[in-house]
Amino acid sequence: MQRLNLPENKALRMTIFASAAVLLLVLIMLFSASGEDEAPPELPAASHPVEQAPPPAPPNTDNSKIILELFNPSAESLDAQRTTTSVQQQIEQTLTISYVLAKCLTISQDDYRDTYRALVLYAQRMKLAPDETSADAVVREIAQSANASYALIYSRTSCADPQLPILTKQLLEWTTAMFNQP
Repeated sequence: MQRLNLPENKALRMTIFASAAVLLLVLIMLFSASGEDEAPPELPAASHPVEQAPPPAPPNTDNSKIILELFNPSAESLDAQRTTTSVQQQIEQTLTISYVLAKCLTISQDDYRDTYRALVLYAQRMKLAPDETSADAVVREIAQSANASYALIYSRTSCADPQLPILTKQLLEWTTAMFNQP
């Protein structure tokens, strides 16, 4: 450590110490002031009366339930989603199979139309839609996915595949059963 060299003149040294002490005292006073004695600034006078804000709207219980279901779905909601997804997948698979069977001429165009009508009925019975028109729209939307699956994967299915007659029989039996249910 180096030693601080102060002037030899005792009066000059005392002046430097006194100046440092005063400076330190001023800094302490500036930073320790709490401001408790200061009054808050006055508000400007209002030129017109202030309107009160309307009270907040009561919560919409339907929206609250929807939001809560998004972040904390109930078991009933999850089951409904699983059922809907499962039914949509079944419809897509049935459509894809019917495309293959129609391509291979194991079902006729009339059989294909009957299968489509049975799928619309199935969608309505499984509560994917409330009425026949809405159910038809749902099945048409699912048919777009089925068309893509068919084009990418199933269009190359061999018409000599031994499973086709079995699938044909199952599809036609299912179609008939759908129309015979009350």
